[in-house]
Amino acid sequence: MASTLAIEIAVRSYLNFESNLRCVLDGRAVQHGPSGEVDATMDLEENAPGGRILAIVANNPVESTEGSVLVFKRAHEQISSSTPLEPDLSLLAVIPITKDVSPTMSQLKSRPITLDLRPGKYIPPQPQPMVLRLQAPGHEYAISTYSTDELRNFVGECKRLQSIANASGSDPGEWTWLRTHSLFPRPDLRTLLDDASFRLSSACAGQPGDEEADLMAIREAWIREELDASLGNYSKSRKLKLKIGTFNVNGKIPSQDLSQWIRPQNAKISTNGTMTLPPIKNISPFTLTNEDVQDYLALKAKGDNDDKATSEEGVDINNSDPDILVFGFQELDVSAEALLISYTTDREDMWLNSIFSALGEAGESYTKLTSKQLVGMLIIVLVKTDIVTNISDVRTSAVGAGFMGLMGNKGASAVRFTLYNSTVLTFINTHLAAFDDYTDKRNSDYHNIVRRVNFLPNLTEVSEEGDFRIPESLFQTDAVFWMGDLNYRIDLPDTDVRGLIGGVTRDYNLHDLLQHDQLLKARRDKVVFEHFREAEIRHFPTYRFGFGIATDARGYDLKRRPAWTDRILYMASPAHVRVSQTTYEPHPEITMSDHRPVSASFDLEVSELDTQAYKETAEALLQKLGDFEDSDKVAKLKITPSEVDFGKVGYKRKVIKEVQVQNVTEVPAAFRFVSRSEDEAIFPKFLAVSPKLGIILPNSSITLTLTIEIDDYLAQTFNLGMEHLQETLILHTEQGKDHFIILSGQYQPTCFANDIPTLCRLPGPIRTAENWDPLSPKKQAANAPREIIRLLHWLMENAGDVCDLFCVRGDANLVEDIRECLDTGDDFPKFEDAAIYARSVAEVLVTLLQALPTPVIPASLHQRCISQTDRDEGLEMLLSGVDGATLNVWLTLTAFLACHIQRNDDKEIEGVKMSEILSCIFAPILLRDKPEEAPPISPLAKRNFLILFLR
Repeated sequence: MASTLAIEIAVRSYLNFESNLRCVLDGRAVQHGPSGEVDATMDLEENAPGGRILAIVANNPVESTEGSVLVFKRAHEQISSSTPLEPDLSLLAVIPITKDVSPTMSQLKSRPITLDLRPGKYIPPQPQPMVLRLQAPGHEYAISTYSTDELRNFVGECKRLQSIANASGSDPGEWTWLRTHSLFPRPDLRTLLDDASFRLSSACAGQPGDEEADLMAIREAWIREELDASLGNYSKSRKLKLKIGTFNVNGKIPSQDLSQWIRPQNAKISTNGTMTLPPIKNISPFTLTNEDVQDYLALKAKGDNDDKATSEEGVDINNSDPDILVFGFQELDVSAEALLISYTTDREDMWLNSIFSALGEAGESYTKLTSKQLVGMLIIVLVKTDIVTNISDVRTSAVGAGFMGLMGNKGASAVRFTLYNSTVLTFINTHLAAFDDYTDKRNSDYHNIVRRVNFLPNLTEVSEEGDFRIPESLFQTDAVFWMGDLNYRIDLPDTDVRGLIGGVTRDYNLHDLLQHDQLLKARRDKVVFEHFREAEIRHFPTYRFGFGIATDARGYDLKRRPAWTDRILYMASPAHVRVSQTTYEPHPEITMSDHRPVSASFDLEVSELDTQAYKETAEALLQKLGDFEDSDKVAKLKITPSEVDFGKVGYKRKVIKEVQVQNVTEVPAAFRFVSRSEDEAIFPKFLAVSPKLGIILPNSSITLTLTIEIDDYLAQTFNLGMEHLQETLILHTEQGKDHFIILSGQYQPTCFANDIPTLCRLPGPIRTAENWDPLSPKKQAANAPREIIRLLHWLMENAGDVCDLFCVRGDANLVEDIRECLDTGDDFPKFEDAAIYARSVAEVLVTLLQALPTPVIPASLHQRCISQTDRDEGLEMLLSGVDGATLNVWLTLTAFLACHIQRNDDKEIEGVKMSEILSCIFAPILLRDKPEEAPPISPLAKRNFLILFLR
């Protein structure tokens, strides 16, 4: 049983530093009728479902003039020892104490009982609980308790604050101290971006799991989703411009004009463009289709907005100065004396003056909001003076991550603040572990920083009863922007890195370099920065530059491998902060350090909350739910249809079906999906379901969306004989029964995602091969896959004059039709534009090669490819290393590419020869890495091997 002290500690965890806990009442919700009578037959055990804790909080620890009742629900407690445990609470309601609040108490009348006066049978009458009935606009609670003293204190304090409220006549909507007592404490941003079903307990048919905890999780997820959906009812949108800069200054003091980095339109010199790539016009899209890798060379970063943004006054905000400027510095001071924690602001003052100097006349419209320094790490926030009054609750934090995980030469300095009393923005500047091989240490630094960064409120005075400030974590925010020298390197030999940086096919080189970037690989593996986004990198590495003769042609230090160490990433709640990144670039003109500064610009759309409207919306949602999880009634669902036929399901073709789920009872129904057994997944890999959990209000319905899509990985399995899709989904009603949804469909086999030997054993087009067993060898196997040869023959006869073949995508519908013809054996469709037709056929060929489970040149041979110096040596190596059909594919394809190069030898694309472009496109496809089988080799080595066969 939780003690009164444990309850008070749990309640205080919800309070801000302005609030004072006056008293608590521990009890249980009981049923009440219209006249106030309560049900005396209900079980009153403290830990039974329905446990409630009421707390009165006030705004001042000495003379409280404004008060509120917080209503908490107590989760079921498992008591295993005599140690007092803090109860697990969730906030149900916030009720300001005004003249409209009516607290009354009475004693619960006992039922008539028959006394047994026989010896040994007599049981003395048990004391009857007291009942508090609390009424307020939109609220009515009946709480039973055995603690008469707590009840009297509660009612007395409530009436005292009520009399003060009556006398003052103040509006609860203006009680700023109460605004932070949200019905839903600010969650961890990562949990909002996670699939909510991940937070549910393990369950399967007949074993529902921890239903009480699941109900709470589903309830919270549903309320947040409903609040987000009705955001426009209690908030208005504000548009802002943000600019972030990061710069490792290597201990230097400012000695150059920073305008190019701070405010380019105020710069005295123009960008020379030596590091930033021009817009891409003719890079092949086929080098970008690896699903594990972002489209780094797409013209825009994912999520960018093409629409021209304007403010409410009609001002073009894309051409205006940022409203918020955030600059992160690393290695501000590299002296030995500074490695212990340095508090001097001399360096900060120098850089701040340089920033304002770079702003020029625009600097007059900015003011420094705050800053935070930890030895060499400094973060500075400047804001326009006209929005300062809309910023509140500014907090800072810093943690060291250097020697022993504590020294301040590495670590983080961070700032957060609240905009418009509702939206919290967080900015963190970090410097992680150095050196090429220290990837694991950098990953560890990241997690160490995430765990230790906390933001305490800025206090001017502390409560006499003690300081109960509750810090908020790094991710208890609406958006977090992460900048700094993250020190992640490129996992390629130094000569390859420099060769790719200096090559003429720089767009392709940049893409290949990024495949080996340590940070991108760690993010793909979800080791660090999960849920963060980073705009496409369109610039060359920003580290390490040197001076004098010990540098290469681009100025990189010959002793250190170039790398993208300086990065800016972000994570945002899509419902509350809409982020559109407009720039991400280095500034090579600033050469005072061995790093080049980097900047990123963003258009933000944030929410300005109407606190009272938000509160009313939230409470209305809670009223719709009531205490349904404590109800004795069982919700019943009707599913239409309960059997879903997807019809024909093809490769990379989405098939979408909808199912209606209706709640036919008078109580809300919480639902989730469960698996058939503990060893099975809830959903098959080919199926996506939305939503996966939720609440259906009484006599209402929702629509389930079921989507099937077969990708390369799934097609590999399905092509081995799975023709009929048969699955059963189990929709579980919490505290209710299971419902079954039967899925069926007919898989259409495809030649894609089959290996070369399998394709050769096909007796004809795969759709016409009835009763064909792909695992049994065939005596008369083809010399090469018919599908690949068919595409190459078509291109040889029809695409000779299309010089940008493989560099430009074809028509999407035509591509799909051609793919279908390969599977059915039908003639290719007619299409008027010959160039678009050729590009479409070329796209299908590349897609077919990419979908091969085993690349044309197996990973086990890649190391041998490096040592080949001419075509004859390469051919001899292939003769001994691959089967005949694979060798035929290689020779036929390279022969066609060589012919295409010869036909277009006098043509260049963006000044680059056709042979160099085609080697960039096809080398990573034909010699695809498979790290689980063999270590990856250099992209340049792959290209060089392919070029041996293209001459």
